[in-house]
Amino acid sequence: AVVLPDLSSADVESDDVGNILRTLQLNTVAPDLPVICMLHTSQRSTEALKNTTGANNDFVSVDAFKLSMLAAGCLARGFMTMICNLCKTVGDNQIEGQPWQLEYEEGLGHELYEVALSFAYEGFTFAQVAWDILSRSNGTVRLIGLTELRPDGNREGLIHP
Repeated sequence: AVVLPDLSSADVESDDVGNILRTLQLNTVAPDLPVICMLHTSQRSTEALKNTTGANNDFVSVDAFKLSMLAAGCLARGFMTMICNLCKTVGDNQIEGQPWQLEYEEGLGHELYEVALSFAYEGFTFAQVAWDILSRSNGTVRLIGLTELRPDGNREGLIHP
């Protein structure tokens, strides 16, 4: 069984206490059932909770997950970008708000990638390549820049050259 927190809850303390109590109740009803309980905060010792509620229980916290992701991002360049792409959620939620909020919400669904450009485009201008990519993708892919490999081995990023 999995006990999840209410991520929209204003009172995370009481939500965590409620989830711990739900886990205890599940242990009372089904002692052999493994339970994973997710808490908002990492203030409580997960080992102490595991020892008092039963050996089949695991407690994890949203805060601890965020902090471990931050630490991994500091150790490995590009880690957070990869995780964000893996966890990206897309929805058809229609929000109400000011025009800038609607544009921001729409922009959340766009992603930026760097891919190798085909040698078939050699000799074409940036504008010609951009229009060709736009038309071939039916308007879903846009070329916004290039990364050139210089003779000295350095790379240079060019936006709308």
